[in-house]
Amino acid sequence: MDDIQETVVLHILVSIVLVLTLAGSTFPETEKPGDFDMKSVDDTMTRANEIRGKMKVPENLHKEEAEAEARKAFEVYRSEEFQKKVGQETERIKKEIFHGLNDYYRDVPDGAKTHARLSSNERIYLFISSSVPKQTLRNYMARIANIEDPNMIVVMRGFIDGMKYVRPTLEFTHEIIKKNPSCELPKECALYGVNFEIDPLLFRRYGIDKVPAVVYVSNIGLEDPGVSEGLEDNARILDFDVYYGDVSLDYALERINEKAKSVSLKAVIDEVREGVYR
Repeated sequence: MDDIQETVVLHILVSIVLVLTLAGSTFPETEKPGDFDMKSVDDTMTRANEIRGKMKVPENLHKEEAEAEARKAFEVYRSEEFQKKVGQETERIKKEIFHGLNDYYRDVPDGAKTHARLSSNERIYLFISSSVPKQTLRNYMARIANIEDPNMIVVMRGFIDGMKYVRPTLEFTHEIIKKNPSCELPKECALYGVNFEIDPLLFRRYGIDKVPAVVYVSNIGLEDPGVSEGLEDNARILDFDVYYGDVSLDYALERINEKAKSVSLKAVIDEVREGVYR
């Protein structure tokens, strides 16, 4: 008997017990609620078990067809074409719904010289959510903005309260990138410049199941920079390292670099610490 059949049997047995109980077959007419007799329940369950032993649940006549359709749907989902559509839709959402989001949050003038420490094929992702304390997130934003590296990316899995509501996400991101948390005039608040992405594919690609999480990718090869880096067919990676926990950015990166032993990552760590004491 498979899980579905067992579930059906269980529901039937429960229904039988309820019917017998409501019909009064398990309670003497003179019995009051306060004088509830457990033996009557035992008798009912014994009868239910006897019925269960005689009961036969018919086989699902469409089982093979259903399994075949399920396999077909899964193959479509896993296909390169479908995954590419997912990536393109992610980009459409970021460009159309969140048009100008990163521009709005940038506090580095266009054309200003940056001091990127990572090579073009390296990435540092900071995975976050609204469940992380805001002060922790503000500390991260300050450290990342100090580096001014386009290959350091802050990632959220999705929109707060779902895609139907954009404002909660905008308000949340604005709160964590304000240099002065007490500033209440959006147009006058100084903001940290960070690269922000909303991409569930990146969460899945790196198996992120809790936040905050810092991921370092030493070598990533992109087919199409305009498509999500979370798509396996678009972004080829040989290896990556992840560190979980509410710790400082430089501490997380230092723990990662104990294994990665990256010269550029070491430079990022030094830059982060220099910014702390600057």
